Amino acid sequence: NLYPKETEKSHATVTNGLSLNKLNPVDNYDTRGLSYEWCKGEIGQQVSVMFRKKGYVFGGHYHRGDDPSKNPEIFLLLHGSCNLIAYPNLTFPAVDVTFGPMTEAIIQPDTWHILRALTDITLIEYRRTPFDKHKPDTYQIDIRQLLPT
Repeated sequence: NLYPKETEKSHATVTNGLSLNKLNPVDNYDTRGLSYEWCKGEIGQQVSVMFRKKGYVFGGHYHRGDDPSKNPEIFLLLHGSCNLIAYPNLTFPAVDVTFGPMTEAIIQPDTWHILRALTDITLIEYRRTPFDKHKPDTYQIDIRQLLPT
């Protein structure tokens, strides 16, 4: 065995608005190196690749789910580590998680989310539809508006 054995997909549903799934290699014994499969069987029309520098903060919005690619939003962190803060169903309390390479994040509609690159990162976003900048299904909100009064 060339690599540590992982017997099953590590799945951790953090809340009803956010799931993190650590992907496992297809074959731990492959002498060529590790291979991973992601979104297998899905019908997609676009994959976006993003490089972000350490310390960069992005997101700070939610999606209603009108765009099929945001119902849910799915991305995979390939390299580096990220901190994700989410407010499922636009309510408190927040979910605050840190995750590393080969972890899939699934963000449900109406989950306000913001990410911080803790290192230089590479991530890919799976899209069921091509991105339309005129209909991004992205809604900015000052999270302080959600604070209980």
